[in-house]
Amino acid sequence: MSWTSIAWVIPNKIKSLGLEQIWRLVELKDDWDNILQRVAGDKFKNKSRPTNLKNETLIVDCLNSVWANELRLREQRILEEIKKRSKPIKIVKISFVS
Repeated sequence: MSWTSIAWVIPNKIKSLGLEQIWRLVELKDDWDNILQRVAGDKFKNKSRPTNLKNETLIVDCLNSVWANELRLREQRILEEIKKRSKPIKIVKISFVS
């Protein structure tokens, strides 16, 4: 009997079940404030959170319309930062809603 690392089993099981995009979205949600901090600074922390991914569009719920607009102005830079991640997720657009 040989032992298999759980670090190998879980990602492969997720992939085999077709849940890889969902797993990547969960990772993105966990890293969201860090992404915004790198793009726009500390003042953007805790003002929004990704909620869903539909047709390569990331849906982000914002605290209010002012924060949604501020983030909309930085959409391209946020997309670039997401693409820099070690395990990128296929996102072509971000919809900021309040």
